[in-house]
Amino acid sequence: MAQNWRLGDFDETGPFLPERADIESAVKSQTETRWVLIDSARRMLGYGGDDGATSGVSRVEAAMQRNAPDLAGVSATEMALIEAERAALMARRWPRPRLLSLILVGTVAAVMPTAAVRVLIWSLVLFLVAAVAVGPERVRDGLRDFYGWCLEYWQHELRLAQRLLSGGD
Repeated sequence: MAQNWRLGDFDETGPFLPERADIESAVKSQTETRWVLIDSARRMLGYGGDDGATSGVSRVEAAMQRNAPDLAGVSATEMALIEAERAALMARRWPRPRLLSLILVGTVAAVMPTAAVRVLIWSLVLFLVAAVAVGPERVRDGLRDFYGWCLEYWQHELRLAQRLLSGGD
């Protein structure tokens, strides 16, 4: 078994175990050998020892530029291109899951009107509490931003609803 579990104060090594210094030196030499082999393979393939030093941009900064360009110091023109690309992606998305959720909310409101009224009352109460806590102007601005986001997010469904109500023009 040789897991070197200690059940008491016994001799450090037994006759069946190698000396600890031999074990540590063997592991150390294997680790050093592994790193030397990895480094030599990198050099043979043409990769430098330090990838971040050659490009001038660290891996963290590159990931930040990819994921949060506004925080990474991207220029205004590049940020406008990123926003335009994001808007085009949202415009291309097919609205079936959102349409299904809208139908589900409408069905629940029609089948259980008391639950819909309760949700409406609680949202009014939370609006009043938020207005007292942070001020009515901030709540108004927050609701305006939320309304704008909803109009942008649900734009396909709202157009579909307008077409259905107007007779399918």
